[in-house]
Formats: sequence, C-alpha cells, structure tokens
Amino acid sequence: MNTLIQMTDYQIGNDTVQTVNARDLYHFIEVGKAFAAWIQDRIIQYGFIEHQDYVVTVSKTGIRQNVIQKDDLISYPLLTRWHWNDPKAKHKG
Repeated sequence: MNTLIQMTDYQIGNDTVQTVNARDLYHFIEVGKAFAAWIQDRIIQYGFIEHQDYVVTVSKTGIRQNVIQKDDLISYPLLTRWHWNDPKAKHKG
C-alpha cells in the first residue's frame, strides 16, 4: 500500500506555498517512464513556469555525497489541476 505524498512549505517566488516533490508523486502514481523524461514532459505539456509554479532544488546524495540529485517541488494548487487532468494518472480515493 502506498502512503500519501508529503507536503512541505517552500518559498516559490514571493510566496510560501505548500509543495510536493515531483519525484515522490512520480513513484506514487507509478509512472512507466524515466522520471527526468516524465517531469520534463509535464513541464512542457502544462506550461509550468519555474519560480512561479515549481522550483528545482539540488542536493548531493550517495555514500560519498558525490551524486547530484535535482528535485522539482511543485506548488500544491498546480499539482491538483495537473493531476486530475492527466488521463494516465492513477487517482487515489
């Protein structure tokens, strides 16, 4: 059973908004393609605007902290519009 996606407050533009990590959403809805391709397709398809609808964070992971991981944090209002309009999304509840 999948758990719900964690929401966090994050500043996008001049506002602090609730966001979800796109990578967490990707795993939750069980997308069948590579994450990088999937998120890039969604950004283009829905016309997301960086620093308005989402932000990209960069962190180092791995045992030696030598793997760079980019995470897209999507604003919750945008997420709901996107998710419910996506015919391939696995809707919960």
